[in-house]
Parts: sequence; C-alpha cells; structure tokens
Amino acid sequence: MTDTRIEARQPGPFREAIATQVRVLSALILREARTRFGRSRLGYLWAIGEPVVYVMTFTAAFTLLRTLPALGNSIAEFLLTGILPYQVFSNIVQRASTAIPANRALLTFPIVKNMDTIMARIALEIATSLLAFLILFGLLGFFGITRMPDDLLGFLAGIGALMLLGTGIGVVAAVGTVVNSTFATVFPWIMRFTFFISGPFFILDQLSNELADKIAWNPVVHGIEWVRTAYFPVYASSHLDRGYILFIGLAALALGLALERMARKHLALE
Repeated sequence: MTDTRIEARQPGPFREAIATQVRVLSALILREARTRFGRSRLGYLWAIGEPVVYVMTFTAAFTLLRTLPALGNSIAEFLLTGILPYQVFSNIVQRASTAIPANRALLTFPIVKNMDTIMARIALEIATSLLAFLILFGLLGFFGITRMPDDLLGFLAGIGALMLLGTGIGVVAAVGTVVNSTFATVFPWIMRFTFFISGPFFILDQLSNELADKIAWNPVVHGIEWVRTAYFPVYASSHLDRGYILFIGLAALALGLALERMARKHLALE
C-alpha cells in the first residue's frame, strides 16, 4: 500500500523531461550571460549603453542637418522609438544565427540539443532588451527627454511582435548559417540593409503610396509602425498591418523548427 502511494507521487516521464529541459536552458542562459557580458558589471552596462550611443549619434547628425522629426517635437524621441525596436529584432536574430557553431563543444553532450542553444540565446537577448528598455526610458523620462507611451499595452505588444519575428527569423538563420556557407556570408549583409528600409528614420505615411506599398512587404517596418502608433497620440498609421507581422513571425518560427528537425543529421556532422 505504501509502495503504491510512493510510486503515485513520483513525477511522470513528461514532468521529468520538462524539469530537465528547464535545467538545461537555465544553465545555457547563465553560460551565455557570462560569455557575453563577462563577470564585470561593465558588460551589462554596455548592453544598455550601446543603443544610447546609436540614438545620440544619429540625433546629433540629424540635428546638424536641421532635420525635423516626422512625428513629435523631439528628434531624439522619434529616433528612440525607431532604433531601439529595430535593435530588439536585430539583436535577437544576430545572436540566434551564431548559436550552434558557438556552442559546438556543448552539443557533444546528448542532453544538449541545437534548439537549446538557440533558445537560450534568444531568451537572454529578450531579457536584456526588456531590461534595457525599462532603464533607458526611466532615465530619459527622468531628464524630460522622453515620456510614457500614449498606449503602453500597444507599445509593449509592438515590441513583443518584433521579438516574435526576431525569434522566427533567428531560428531559420541559425540553421541556414550552419547548413549553407553562402547563406552564412550573405545573411549579415541582408540584415544591415534591412536597417535602412525598416523605418527607424521615417514613417510609411510620409512616403508615396507606391513606395510605401513596396516597403510594407518588410514585416519589421510594421513592428516599428506599431510601436510609434502606440507611442505618439497624434499618429495612426494607415499602412500598419498587425496581423501581417504576427503571421510572418509565426510562419518563420514554424519554418525554422521544421528546418532544424530536417537538418539534425547534417548539423550533427558539422
């Protein structure tokens, strides 16, 4: 009778597998944090300070050129709501794309899988981005440079959509980078090019309909439009398609998972 009760209380195979997966991911995230940021607090500070440097540099350049912001009265505020959301997306993709080769030694352990290394990097990047957003907007708000978004939930939803898109494309890129050397060479250049057509420096409504329709094929621009529509009370983008970026993000994630599964044998041989 006692033995039966003890066996009933023991965790089942599924629960035990989940617990093991959580431990593996936690260990990988901790390792990634130490590898990326080091043991010094300066590493974490740079993760927060890097986007500030970008925004300050472009703000200075636009101010010297006497360029007026497309929205609001502050060029810094306009750039902040464009560059930071793009960096959230871009950093997730870039970190995920190199996850497998960077953790090749760990993949010799049967308990560690390719997707574990990818998701650990994505989870760390998402946590870092959210912390950076919180600290940056808090500091800039304290000095009166920025304010709270007009629609906070919409603002966070736009950031979340970009994180989903970055996760999906990041998984595809992680597999493609290892499987195809041409893809590994070309993909970083594609990412650099998308920076200029994703909307950090413009809004779709200020472009001609023909040009805006072409750029709107880029799902990243919808994420930035989503963020700015929620941030600025005077802006309601006529080109924003929330369903489009969510669909592309989910489709890319499904494709990435399928490619990873099909390429497991190839990845194991690399």
